[in-house]
Amino acid sequence: SGEARIDGSFSMSAGTLSGTGTLLLAGTGNQWSGGTMTGGGTTRLAAAAELTVGGSQRKTLGNRRIQNEGTVIDAQTAGGYVELDGSGVLDNAGLFDLRSDEKWEEHFFAAGTLTLNNSGTLRKSLGAGDFQFLNTALNNTGTVDVQTGRLAVGGDGGVSTGNFTTAAGTAIVFQTGTQTWQSGAKASGSGAIELGSLGIAVGTLAVEGS
Repeated sequence: SGEARIDGSFSMSAGTLSGTGTLLLAGTGNQWSGGTMTGGGTTRLAAAAELTVGGSQRKTLGNRRIQNEGTVIDAQTAGGYVELDGSGVLDNAGLFDLRSDEKWEEHFFAAGTLTLNNSGTLRKSLGAGDFQFLNTALNNTGTVDVQTGRLAVGGDGGVSTGNFTTAAGTAIVFQTGTQTWQSGAKASGSGAIELGSLGIAVGTLAVEGS
């Protein structure tokens, strides 16, 4: 293992990013619009860095960790989604801004899951429809903030002690699997917390005390 660094911009529209080391993206203008990230290593965004997940193609996340200390923007267009193919992890300590109504899911190929560890802000800021993280375990110790549409998470559990905020007319949906809230978890705002309302198997919200 080890760490390699790109100070300029990195663009990936096809091909494979692999290896067991860490690729540090330190600049802005980074783009992921196609291809596969895998190999057991880490794609790390520095505090001032920005990565846009965009386009209408399938992107594949395999056995790899995305470590965000800056900003990740999901601006995928119709038909675009992230295929989960293996055990993917996304550690968000910065801002993960959802500006689309697309999906991260296991759909084709090998079985896949995503562990989404949010200690920063996971925000849905654009799109009046549904953004879905399927086959996903959400562990939220930061803030999940839905400003428009609905954000759906489910399929692989997760434990949260953080904040969930919803604007009027919006919702956070837990579908399939069990999302566990422990002491400190809080939902606020004028929107809704919903269980299994997108036509998929009903989710479970477990509340645990000390």
